[in-house]
Amino acid sequence: LIVEGAAMKGKEYWLINAEARSEILRGRDLSDLDSYPWKIEIEFTVNGYIRDSCNTGTLLVVTSSLWLIGSKGSMTIQEFHQFNAQDLGQWHNAPTKEDDEDQYKLYSNEHGTEAHKRHIEEDALLDAWRAEEDLKLYELMQAKEWTPSNPTPPNG
Repeated sequence: LIVEGAAMKGKEYWLINAEARSEILRGRDLSDLDSYPWKIEIEFTVNGYIRDSCNTGTLLVVTSSLWLIGSKGSMTIQEFHQFNAQDLGQWHNAPTKEDDEDQYKLYSNEHGTEAHKRHIEEDALLDAWRAEEDLKLYELMQAKEWTPSNPTPPNG
């Protein structure tokens, strides 16, 4: 886990886990960011990791700032946070065959055909996981009466 923690340092990740996202979003005025808070992205750069967590089997990473990104705007939160590495995702944004043909070819040439295929598969898995977590976050927010009176649920 020490190697994994060191490898994550300095890279950008998205917080995917619904409970962790709920903790960040709770109690904040999010109306300027998005009408539907469960759609807000939480991105950050890993500043380091907690070395002792490597002994427990659950790698904890730390950051000093978060970016909350919604459809209407974004905001930066300058404060210390720690997250389980397993709650994070990192998209490759690999073009698929449905995307621009030139971008698809360029990505394949830069990364190799096998890596490109793997990146598309990993992005699809992250998209599916994120959709599941968005629904969980929506349900958490409904239970706590966070959302507008007639919200449209994710994928609804």
